[in-house]
Amino acid sequence: MASLCAPPFPLVPQIFYSLFASLSFFSSGLCAGWASQTLVNTLTRTWDWGVWPQEVPWIPATLELGALIACVPVGYAVDKYGRKYVNMTVGFLFLLSWLIVLAADMHPENLYSARVVAGLAMGATSIVVPVYVAEVAEPRVRGVLLTVARAAGVAGLLAMHALGPSVGYRSLVALCSLPPVLFLSTFSWSPESPYVLAAKERWNKATESLASMRTSASTVKAELAQLKQDDRGKPCWTQLHKRPAACTALLVSVALGCLAALAGQSAVLFYSALRLPESADPSFLGPETLCLCLAGASLAGCLCCATFVDLLGRRVLLASSAAASTASMAGLGYVFLAAARCEDERDTCGLGWWFVAALLVWSFSHGLGLLSLPGTLAVELAPTNVRGVVASAGSAAAILGAVLATVAFEMLPAHEACWVFAGSSALCLVLAVAAVPETKGKSLSALQRQLDDKQGLGRAVPTVVVTAPPRVRGDAPLANGIPLQHARAAAAAPAAGAPASVH
Repeated sequence: MASLCAPPFPLVPQIFYSLFASLSFFSSGLCAGWASQTLVNTLTRTWDWGVWPQEVPWIPATLELGALIACVPVGYAVDKYGRKYVNMTVGFLFLLSWLIVLAADMHPENLYSARVVAGLAMGATSIVVPVYVAEVAEPRVRGVLLTVARAAGVAGLLAMHALGPSVGYRSLVALCSLPPVLFLSTFSWSPESPYVLAAKERWNKATESLASMRTSASTVKAELAQLKQDDRGKPCWTQLHKRPAACTALLVSVALGCLAALAGQSAVLFYSALRLPESADPSFLGPETLCLCLAGASLAGCLCCATFVDLLGRRVLLASSAAASTASMAGLGYVFLAAARCEDERDTCGLGWWFVAALLVWSFSHGLGLLSLPGTLAVELAPTNVRGVVASAGSAAAILGAVLATVAFEMLPAHEACWVFAGSSALCLVLAVAAVPETKGKSLSALQRQLDDKQGLGRAVPTVVVTAPPRVRGDAPLANGIPLQHARAAAAAPAAGAPASVH
């Protein structure tokens, strides 16, 4: 691997380590896609199994339950035990979930337990992989690699929608078990994050880890010196309020995570192709093809974000994504409303193309920033010793936002649910413009100093200059610039009251 660090390929190790870690996100996409594909295949009678249509929505619900359960312990474990070994555990959980599905023989109880295990792995992936990639990558490519990791999840979703309609139940599960095996066989060779090793004061290991990722010895020495200046306190939830950087990261992570999820991705993934008014039903596509097109548009948006995130910055892309998502989702709500009115008048109105266009534009716009940048900003802004805690808080907020979006789509008329999603995207736009700091091209340590200094709580200690009085005798010894006999007299003075003057 050392030869890969030499020019002209100085970034190859970072790219490989990030891609190996991103295989967990690919497995997450497969799990999410399997849940939505189950919904389609059951209601269209593609799969003949013992699950009633009214029981199928519990499959994605158990995914969200498992992901929410994972947030607190994984956030703590990532900071305490390290990024690599937690991520390796995630790979085993993904493999276990598919083995349970394979042995479930299509019984609902076994499928629900398998989805809870998969949800645990998905929740852990959303925490540990962004943290690891952010700490492995250099500032100039950190945004690209973090966005590509999220895009791997969308690629898994796309693969599931491409294979699901044409592959049998057991064959599909067997194929889905291959990415976790590939992940375990590749990521096991990746080094631990140097930030974790530095926090444990294992400096030799931290040096080896940096040397396997960086181009030159001078770069390794500079980053190692910076790590020694970072705050390496023990991870603790109750200490977050004492660091401005941690507070900013926590607020941005929770607010953006919840609002971006409430923008409607889970509802679009699981239900949009199955709950259309007849007048807006794009019969020229069908549910399977529509899901495939939506995943493709979302992946295109993620790749576009990866192309420009380190050129234009996080704030520009996040604001652009939020604005386009607001407009397209509001337009989609109007299409649903017009379709409902056409149904009342028994007139189809030919709204299928408008529905597809609005949905594809929204999928691309959401992938352009709202899908990946909230998690990116969370791990970039958080201090090292609480980065996992902040990431877990953002992940939990995103899961709650996804649950609220699903409930809104189920409980409200379709056009009103779309307008709720559009309002959430608009709030993301306001937050991106007013409160989100730019992180492009800055090291993680520099971001911490910037946020601390912005609050007036930087760690720089002012230098106090003491002017010594003239010496009484030429050979009189000095204590801190004061003649020794006067220093002793001052030390013997009473502690109460004003200190005696020294002449």
